[in-house]
Amino acid sequence: MSAPAPRGAERAPPASKHGKELMASHSLPVHAPPPRTWKPLAAGVMMLVIAAGGFLFSGLYIAIPESTWISGDEGNIFGTVKVNSTTGVAGATVAVGTESTTTNETGYFELRGVDTGRQVIVVEAPGYRQLRWRTIITGGNPLGYPFVLTPGNGTETHDETGDLSGGFYGCGALMLIFTTVIATGAVFSFRRKRYPIATTGAILSFSIGYFQVLFIFGLIIPLGIILSIASVVLLLFSRGEFT
Repeated sequence: MSAPAPRGAERAPPASKHGKELMASHSLPVHAPPPRTWKPLAAGVMMLVIAAGGFLFSGLYIAIPESTWISGDEGNIFGTVKVNSTTGVAGATVAVGTESTTTNETGYFELRGVDTGRQVIVVEAPGYRQLRWRTIITGGNPLGYPFVLTPGNGTETHDETGDLSGGFYGCGALMLIFTTVIATGAVFSFRRKRYPIATTGAILSFSIGYFQVLFIFGLIIPLGIILSIASVVLLLFSRGEFT
């Protein structure tokens, strides 16, 4: 037999299920995630459009030194032929392939419709050494050349194709890196994950979108810049949807 409880001892009150219910009713509420909207998806689509143009442009930059088709059908060059920094050579012949022209009284020349890609510009004048200038000519905007002749006989050669090729390759590679970040940001925007990466892609899209324009009825529409701004704004207003 167990010993009786001593007088005056207080018994512990039985546990009540109502206490647990009271505790549960005072627990912190769980916040539901915000509803999903179309904003991150639209921002991702805009970034993909810019990235598509960026991949195309980066490939063109890399291909320019090696492809006359990429460089354009015809190129235009202009410049001066001088014997020093101030004295122009009048009547000097400037030729690219079968196309040629002569300088005016100040030594200035313009030559249009020349072949593009890797070319040699030949500059000749009586009493001066022939200058053979190896370069890369592209279509579109005219390229300027400051030629300087040396009195005497023989031939001088100047080769800038290596520097130009490196410049084209470097621009293409840098554009490719930026475009890859933009495309990655678009993917995370679609998935609504890693908000910093998504916004970084949207911000970098300005560097690529700057080159993407439309020409409509003589107007220049900066399509790439418009899409870049829109993607950044949409991501700012959909921050809560990302995990």
